[in-house]
Amino acid sequence: MLRKIKNLSLAAKRIKKAILHNEDIIIYGDVDPDGVTSVTIIKETIEALGGTVKGYYFPERSKEGYGLNKTALKFLNSYAPALIIMVDLGVGNYEEIKLANKTGFSVVIIDHHKVLKMPPAEVVVDPKQPEETYSFKEFSAAGLCYKLSQLLLKKNIRQAEMERSFSELACLSTIADMMPIKKDNQGIVEEGMKNIPLSSRLGLQLLMKKCSPGSSSIENTVQKMIALLNASRVKQNHLAESFLLLTSNDAEEINDFLIEFSTRSAEHRLERDKAVQEIGGRVAGKETSIIFEGSKHWSVPIAGSVASIVTKQYHRPAFLYVQGPKISTGSVRVPKGVDSVKLMENCSSLLINFGGHPQASGFRLENKNLKKFEKCLKEHYEDKS
Repeated sequence: MLRKIKNLSLAAKRIKKAILHNEDIIIYGDVDPDGVTSVTIIKETIEALGGTVKGYYFPERSKEGYGLNKTALKFLNSYAPALIIMVDLGVGNYEEIKLANKTGFSVVIIDHHKVLKMPPAEVVVDPKQPEETYSFKEFSAAGLCYKLSQLLLKKNIRQAEMERSFSELACLSTIADMMPIKKDNQGIVEEGMKNIPLSSRLGLQLLMKKCSPGSSSIENTVQKMIALLNASRVKQNHLAESFLLLTSNDAEEINDFLIEFSTRSAEHRLERDKAVQEIGGRVAGKETSIIFEGSKHWSVPIAGSVASIVTKQYHRPAFLYVQGPKISTGSVRVPKGVDSVKLMENCSSLLINFGGHPQASGFRLENKNLKKFEKCLKEHYEDKS
């Protein structure tokens, strides 16, 4: 069953080849819980096979947007030639991967977002890519990394122990990314929920302790754990704090992160509620097909959750952006049955980049194109309504 996911075995062979030939390996992942758990699974799998990861990179969304970018490639240039394993991102980075290839990088992508144009990577694992025959498409990225690790760790002395640990991470990512809990994901979540309370990972032990006061159910505890992981930031060395938490064996360091995450999470809730109220005031009485709003004062980490609330309240697509000095970064949420990525594809000439899932996605564009983008979205959405 594992080998039926398109290119999964090719990705396993390419990683084994890199380990065998002592190639430099870089892991590049998104900063959200799905990206961080994906990076952790690939890192620890490579180490279990005797390999070494030379570097990690988590792009800072507010400055770099989503996925691979020129700033990141400039930072990573000194590693070339090397293998870059991209997780929870990459399929929307056609031009950037072309540039990475020219720089001397080989690229393996493990992603689960909608494929607009197949990137020129050496291997692409994505159930939504053309000619995929595997029946289930709705894995989280960490769910795919979990499947890949099972292939790589076959007959490894630590296979059973590591699969238990990775099932916990894949479970968290599946719930965090709101993937449907059915078919393959049903098994991942059931196994992970069973293992999380018994985790040998110190970061999860202390995270769970922080999030399970009294007789809280495992389901409620996991939601609180995800909320704290969502408060993670990218440090100056391009490492995500939540990645450091999950891979640390230092209780003091982990608890310091948890205090920071808890404070930040409370601040995010206040900021989110204020933004929702502000948007409500702006759209009151307006007859508009799409809610397209932004501010210089919002922060990127809250944009997705605000868009989710706004979409549920008004039953309309919500395109919300945080306006920087020259470039705005946006998050999109849409009602069921609307494909946000396809909608933005109609206006792609105005965007720096965009991508994601049909119902949850993101974009970046120059501020001078904001009004044009809004007009384009409304025209295409209203034409199909």
